[in-house]
Amino acid sequence: MKRIILLSLLTFLLSFQTAFASFSDVTDKTDYKKAIDWMAKNGVINGYPDGTFQADKCVNRAEFLKMLFNTLEIPTSKPSTNSFPDVNKDAWFAGYVAEAKDRKTI
Repeated sequence: MKRIILLSLLTFLLSFQTAFASFSDVTDKTDYKKAIDWMAKNGVINGYPDGTFQADKCVNRAEFLKMLFNTLEIPTSKPSTNSFPDVNKDAWFAGYVAEAKDRKTI
């Protein structure tokens, strides 16, 4: 019985860890796999809705700010007004842009 419980717990923990660090386009041969896995595990990145990381895609302003603030653990909040004409206050990245503007980062 103890073996079954231990095996079940180990299986659960291993699958839980993998869920944070796996993208369908990141393999053991992918450059920077360790860095990608670390960022995913620590909430710096989430990847794209289709489950990919898209390493060859350019990072835009919103994605960069999210990675920067999540790495530095800088809290953000939803702004009450638009920070810039091209940033809607309801966009997923609006809090990051507003915080960057307040800190004179952008």
